[in-house]
Amino acid sequence: MSVLLDTHVWLWWLTGQSSSPERERISLDLAAARQELCLSAISLWEAQMLHAKRLVELPLPFAEWLRRAAAPGVVRVLPLATHDERIRRSRVVRT
Repeated sequence: MSVLLDTHVWLWWLTGQSSSPERERISLDLAAARQELCLSAISLWEAQMLHAKRLVELPLPFAEWLRRAAAPGVVRVLPLATHDERIRRSRVVRT
């Protein structure tokens, strides 16, 4: 099963800047290990905008953080296409 992550869930999970329960972070870690996590390509742009506005702190320079955070072993970045079957079958994770 694939899980489509919201931009903020993705950022909070990878930066640890959330008060999310530990079990949620562990669940996301396990889903990543099974390569079940998906992220819309627009989330890459949204993360850049949040960083540019200084609304999110990252432990690395933005380009390096993004390269690691969007790596194939972490998430599968989905193209912007509402007709894409993978998107319709994905489940949205809400916190």
